[in-house]
Amino acid sequence: MSHHHFTLSSRIKLEGFLDEGKPIIKCAELLDKNPSSIHGEIRRNALTINEAKKNQVANLGQPARVPTPKNKYNYLGEVADRKAKKRRAKANQCHLVLTDNENDLSIAITRCLKKRWSPEQISACLRLGKITINGLKKKVIIAVQTIYDWIYRFHKELTKYLRHNRGYRHNRQYYINKEKRKERQQEKGIDKRPEIVNTRLRIGDFEGDTILGKHHGATGRIGTLTERRTGFLLAFILPPLTKEQQSLPEDEKELYRLTMGMRFADSAVKVLTAKMKPKFLKTLTLDNGSENNGFEWIERAIPSLEVFFAHPYHSWERGTNENTNGLLRQYFPKGMDFGKITQEMLDKAVWEINNRPRKRLGWKSPQEKMWQNAALIASKKSCDLN
Repeated sequence: MSHHHFTLSSRIKLEGFLDEGKPIIKCAELLDKNPSSIHGEIRRNALTINEAKKNQVANLGQPARVPTPKNKYNYLGEVADRKAKKRRAKANQCHLVLTDNENDLSIAITRCLKKRWSPEQISACLRLGKITINGLKKKVIIAVQTIYDWIYRFHKELTKYLRHNRGYRHNRQYYINKEKRKERQQEKGIDKRPEIVNTRLRIGDFEGDTILGKHHGATGRIGTLTERRTGFLLAFILPPLTKEQQSLPEDEKELYRLTMGMRFADSAVKVLTAKMKPKFLKTLTLDNGSENNGFEWIERAIPSLEVFFAHPYHSWERGTNENTNGLLRQYFPKGMDFGKITQEMLDKAVWEINNRPRKRLGWKSPQEKMWQNAALIASKKSCDLN
């Protein structure tokens, strides 16, 4: 599913689909977007009731009449694009003035930093119009994070004027996620997991993790899910960060770790529901990293499955999954460029692992044990040992 912003082209296409009477779900499918994104686009950028009645756009400096919408949502692609661009320019005006080029605002901020003012103090005083910019005191709205980003991206020599000069700075979202992980550990920790999971007497308790490719996952990752009783493995490819995302400072990548968490959650839901019968989806134990922040989506999508988290740095609490990841590393060793791996290649490796005989299973394979317990969804049995 696309995570890109709407463009003029996509907005014109959406207008055409709505004019044809296509439902929102169908429009989302055709545009490769989430239905909620379509609803949000229409809510924000369609003509208001007054605009539709007057057949003009009131707040865009466009006195000329516009075409009459042919759909019930009063949505016009070109008008929606103008609205969106105006709103984005207004929202981002404070971000556009701080670049690597010197200007009046950057000179004023540098002057304040050299007085040992914190970025928070600078931001607040700019908002109140207390800082002189090119001889004038005028109000400028600029976020604290924007000032920090400007310092660490373009003027690291100014970090010496900050109170804490670490050479890097975690953004606000990093600390929010850190607190969330602490809360999550208390609410969803492995200590709260049902005791029956430790006995391995039933099928349906999974452990999950991600395997990193070359350059600490920059070339991609593999998500893995291992069933505790049988050792049955499910795996899927998680695409890498784009070149633009890879070029960002390390502290800014926290946002994309959140994105990776949703990718893991979405892929986990798809593979579990495609391979396993619902009654055999009971628990999932993950590590406490930020890449697993999408666990709530997993629980909403699979109501019978409850997610728990191992203690930090206690990998042995997910020992079945860790050992199975070691088997998968025989096919995809450390330092390998995961960008060259296809899902077909991964599926072949997983099939071979699932069909290896295991001593603890009485020399039966995980695939055999799953079929014996009728836990898999498939058209035909495939557990021959080769």
